[in-house]
Formats: sequence, C-alpha cells, structure tokens
Amino acid sequence: MRPWGSFSVHRFLGYCPDIDTFYRTMTGLAFSTAMLRLSGFRPKAARKTAEAALETAGLTEQANKKIGAYSKGMRQRLKVAQAIAHNPEIIILDEPLSGMDPLGRKDAIDLIRRFGEEGRTVVVSSHILHEIEAMTNTIVVMNNGKVLAEGNVHEVRELLNKYPRKVRITCDRPRFLSGKLLEWEDVVSVRLEREGGGLLIETIEPDTFFTRLPEVILSNKVEVESLTSPDDTVEAVFKYLVEEKRT
Repeated sequence: MRPWGSFSVHRFLGYCPDIDTFYRTMTGLAFSTAMLRLSGFRPKAARKTAEAALETAGLTEQANKKIGAYSKGMRQRLKVAQAIAHNPEIIILDEPLSGMDPLGRKDAIDLIRRFGEEGRTVVVSSHILHEIEAMTNTIVVMNNGKVLAEGNVHEVRELLNKYPRKVRITCDRPRFLSGKLLEWEDVVSVRLEREGGGLLIETIEPDTFFTRLPEVILSNKVEVESLTSPDDTVEAVFKYLVEEKRT
C-alpha cells in the first residue's frame, strides 16, 4: 500500500510540524475543528473532539482566541493538539517544545511520555539532548536519511568520548581554578573567557574529570555559579559523527 494520498494510512498518523501554517484569523477551536472535519469527523463530533484535544494540550482558556494573538508557545500547543485530536497510533513531532516556557515544556514532555506509556509510537525530532532524555532512552541520529548512530542515551553519549569533551565553568576564581585543572593529565586545554569569569575546558576523560572536580572546588572554596557542557547535545553528537564519516 502506498502511504501517500492514502486516507486509511493517514488516519493512524498525527503530525506536528516545526513550521507554523495557521490561518491566523481563526480561533484555536475553529482550526482544530476544521482539521478534524477534513479527517472525516461530523460537525458535532469534530467540535467535541477538538475541545478535548485542546484541553489535553492545555489550551482550553485560549480556545476561542484568534491564533494571530497566540504566543509561540501557544501555537506549539495548538499544533500538538491537532496532531493528537483524532487519537492516532503513530505521532510524529518536529521540535514540539520550541518556543514553550518551562512549564509548557514540562507539560509537553509529560504528555509525550504518557503517549508512550499508552503503547503509542511517538517519534520526536529535536537537537536538545536534555529534552530527549526527559522523553525517552532511545535516540537515533540521522544525516541525509542515513542512520549514523542509535541506542540509548548513554550509548550515544559515548560517541563524544572519542573527542575532547568541552566543559564550561563560571566561578569567582577562574585563574586559580584553571591552574589546578591544568595539572590533570586528562585536561587538554583551559581557556579563560573574557567576560563572566568563565573557563572553557577540554578533557579527554570526562568521567574522570567530573569525578575529581567536586573535590578541588570544595577543598579550595571556589564558588561555582554554573557548570555546563556545550558538547552535551544531540547536535554536537551529530557534528562529530558527520565529521568522522567524512574522514
């Protein structure tokens, strides 16, 4: 069976695109109802089902507002609502959390996890690793339609260990800390950032680095404001894998 143009296939699919394609003068409820009418729902059933989907997506209070007045996060919720309204078995979400505030992201992640627990197949496209971690343990990295890596979060993260891992630390004594870290054999480089009291460190053994770091911070009373890893994203994994494939 050819999936393109096949209504029998489409009725099992729900799709949330990354790009907005709304009629901005319509209300959220009118838009969701119209999408369900196009899917074969009768008028009363379409409206009732649309209201339930908007409630699930957290848009009940904004249902009768025009889409043109929606924030980016509200438009994301509306796209999720129309994707799930007809109760599909397979849900495809392209960057579903883009533009959402922290509460909206938590609600969306909880909803996606619930769909998975219900036995549905949910495919999420995202380049933010911590968001993917909150949704699932299974990651697939693709480039031009080809699978470069797949597995659980830890298996994919191990791919980064072939390259120096970047770590950014913001603290009150960056020069002192940089001197301490340069004494470690696993530290390849330490660079002082011009603004903000930050250090950009490269280490070839991230597990060892993160195990020893708390001791040197606490014993020397260094006040750390933030600790992040610029490499700790699916985007970074993707970049490394593509570069490795070219060599």
